[in-house]
Amino acid sequence: MVTWNVEGHAQLDIEEAEPQLAYVAFWMTSKGKQTITLNDLKKCLLDARKQMPDILGFTKVSVTDFIKRVESRSSLLIMSGHKKVDSGEIVQIYEFLHLSFQEHLTAKAVVEKFLPISENRKSTLEIIKPHIEDESWKEVIPLVAVLLRRDSKELIEHLIELSIISQSDDIQNENKKRNSISPAELLGSCIANEIQITPELLDNAIEWYSKNRYRIRDKSLTETILSSKFREAFKDKIHNLYFEEFNDKFSSPIGSLIGEVYINELKKREKEVHKTILADIKTPNRETQVTSLFGLMIFSFENKLPRNQTKNAKIQKYDFTEIVETLLPIIKSDDKHLCFPAFWSIAWFNESFIFPETLRVDILKSLLEIWDKYDDSKNLNRMCTWAIKTNLSPNIHIDKKLGGIDNIESIVLKRFNSPMNEYDQLVSVFLSVHLNLSIDKTEVEKILIEENKKHRSSNQIAEYAKILGVKFKQKESQHTIE
Repeated sequence: MVTWNVEGHAQLDIEEAEPQLAYVAFWMTSKGKQTITLNDLKKCLLDARKQMPDILGFTKVSVTDFIKRVESRSSLLIMSGHKKVDSGEIVQIYEFLHLSFQEHLTAKAVVEKFLPISENRKSTLEIIKPHIEDESWKEVIPLVAVLLRRDSKELIEHLIELSIISQSDDIQNENKKRNSISPAELLGSCIANEIQITPELLDNAIEWYSKNRYRIRDKSLTETILSSKFREAFKDKIHNLYFEEFNDKFSSPIGSLIGEVYINELKKREKEVHKTILADIKTPNRETQVTSLFGLMIFSFENKLPRNQTKNAKIQKYDFTEIVETLLPIIKSDDKHLCFPAFWSIAWFNESFIFPETLRVDILKSLLEIWDKYDDSKNLNRMCTWAIKTNLSPNIHIDKKLGGIDNIESIVLKRFNSPMNEYDQLVSVFLSVHLNLSIDKTEVEKILIEENKKHRSSNQIAEYAKILGVKFKQKESQHTIE
């Protein structure tokens, strides 16, 4: 408004132009619009002048001239086309040249109270609350926090409160919110935008951003935070969160963040990432071991194969034998902080690289020996079961070794009849082949058919199904017993 197209047109009075454009932007964003008809635009500008007489009561520029001057002088708001309205009339359509202009001016309207009188009487938080989950407000709310400067505390505390509440949402409610912006994502955007915040409140904000990681769609947020002035505070907080008393509920989202940070930093300085991971796993420092194990998990996840690509098509990029050897004593330990990323690494490793066959049976036996050990830790147990599943194959000879595991048959039957996670029954079916256990055939067929539909491990399932006499055929994109 001040510097654009200086030679062509007289300068706009920014003290009059900005409030009017902010008023229009707020009206559009509140209605989820990125365009406005000429009639609505004129009405908004007239309303703005009525609602803000202290700022606009003495303006000498008519609404029509103001619209022309804004477009010709700054191109902030431009006529972008025409459309037919309900009356059948063809009307001009206006929009902000860039959506970011509309978002910034909306935030400005909220903070400076360039608003309709019905909104003007509300606090900033009261204005924002109805729009917390609106997609069109996902950039506006962090901008509001920035513009509020030292007064952003109430907004940040509200986003933290909503992030805490979201952790207790039931699955049905969670599915409804899947397509909406999460409070934790807004919290992360506020942190990434380097808002003014006390160390104590920042600490709390990072905690609930981290614990809600799986509700955050914008995966670039963490990288942006790590490029901000809050980098060290962020790293220290997620580190402390994990290394406190083992928290099974939040071990996965926080652990994955630790691994993400580790791998991102490693890629910037190392070409052969796997060698540094190995060196860090072998270090006597427990916290470095844990961090590198989460790094191994992320490294494996990032190299996972497409769903339709078979294990036989895997390319052995590196020799991982030594890395896998280091996992054996770790998974046998009683250290949950170490076991959790070790199990998770094994699970993703098998989806991404060729597992050293000389160690597969030993790893599998060690996992099975502790399979029933963590009944009190749902997520830890799930990771162990998943790791077992990815290592199983009808071609490996584990019968004799499995026979040495105490109560393995009773554990398999217990997990089949009372599964603790989505992998338990399938793993039990696979193990029944190796142990010659008799499990209800009707139930086994049902499980294999359902799992085959999900395409989780179609080749693996097909191999075990063949041994068990269950056949699939393709029919209208669904698998049924032949």
